Amino acid sequence: TIDKPVKMRLMQLWLNLPQKDRWATPRLQDLQHAQVPMLQENGVQIKLYSGELAGLKSPLLNYTPVIIADITLAPYTSTVLEIPASFNGFVYGLTGQLNIGENAQDLQPDQVGWLNRETATGPSELSLTAGETGARFVLYAGQPTGDEIVSHGPFIAGTTEEISQLYQDFRRGKMKHISDYTASPQE
Repeated sequence: TIDKPVKMRLMQLWLNLPQKDRWATPRLQDLQHAQVPMLQENGVQIKLYSGELAGLKSPLLNYTPVIIADITLAPYTSTVLEIPASFNGFVYGLTGQLNIGENAQDLQPDQVGWLNRETATGPSELSLTAGETGARFVLYAGQPTGDEIVSHGPFIAGTTEEISQLYQDFRRGKMKHISDYTASPQE
């Protein structure tokens, strides 16, 4: 029996695979809490679930570069993170108050702050400052594929014909269930 209720937040991010990898065999990667790269210094804690950030590198294998990081800032702590300028991205507030960017845009819990995508190459700086109670947020950023997509229901493809074929395959039971896949080794 559970003595008290457990509160949990589930967040999903669906990514479009690059055209060249769109029909790759699905894989499941299990990242245990002990394997999550973490940095904790000067009032900043970063747990990196995917990609590379702040000198950390996640063991997950991706078809396209994507950063997923759970970041906590102590009260009134400021930091600057470097992310590739070519990435699209956003910050999702979990707790506390966060000021983002050179204009110190305010982000409250359950709000999304979209990041500007630069035309330059190389790194882009993301300035962050927590309010009086600190802040916890998730950073999502990834390299756009530039591929044309069509989506319908749970399927994403390059054309409406491919969407029709996916629905036919699904109805005929030709798609394995995710539980049929074994975990991919972390290389």
